[in-house]
Amino acid sequence: MTVRWLGDESVRRYNKLQKQDDIKENREMEKAQEVRKTRGGVILDPDDNIRDVLDDNDFVTVVVASERSTTGTIIPENLKHILEPVPAKYEPPDEHIFLDGESLSTNDLRQLGKGRYKIKLTHEAEIKVKNARELVEKILQEKKVVYGITTGFGKFARTVIDCDKLEELQYNLIRSHAAGVGTPLNPEKTRMLLALRINVLAKGHSGISLTNLYALIKAFNGTCKYSF
Repeated sequence: MTVRWLGDESVRRYNKLQKQDDIKENREMEKAQEVRKTRGGVILDPDDNIRDVLDDNDFVTVVVASERSTTGTIIPENLKHILEPVPAKYEPPDEHIFLDGESLSTNDLRQLGKGRYKIKLTHEAEIKVKNARELVEKILQEKKVVYGITTGFGKFARTVIDCDKLEELQYNLIRSHAAGVGTPLNPEKTRMLLALRINVLAKGHSGISLTNLYALIKAFNGTCKYSF
């Protein structure tokens, strides 16, 4: 049995539990859009056999594509976006803190959280990030087997990924981690976490491209327009 069968069977059983009036018109249009592991959120390939990708104690989440109308909001109040008040006379900061992955202090991090400074990379950090990225590109060109670059992750570490699937591999990694639970962090703590991530990436060990790192910095600096 495949993951696709699991998704379809889950939708069938779900519909069986609903009131017939609610599903009469739309049940034929409903289908399993994707199946994820509940722990970690990894998206499973519909064509994979269940026994190959799931253990006996694994749970899955099935995302359903549906035209069924809903009443009210499905997002709990405590999970909605937290708006941040902006003082009427607030001016965005002009000063920057330069990050190199080594010298960020606790006090600087607090100030970044409050949006009192924007972020720039030091020239040395830019060189380290660029060199690390060139190493990743060399690995790809030489088709070497390197964990997380040309192989899967975790239990799939020994699975070599085809060249035409490498980009999809990275997208799936992002999707599997793009999830959270509980009450959203406030903007100040969110900025602090983003600043920490930028600082770690500035060490030049990850292989991230300068383009993507600049995009994170741009996102951080953009939030400073709405801080105090």
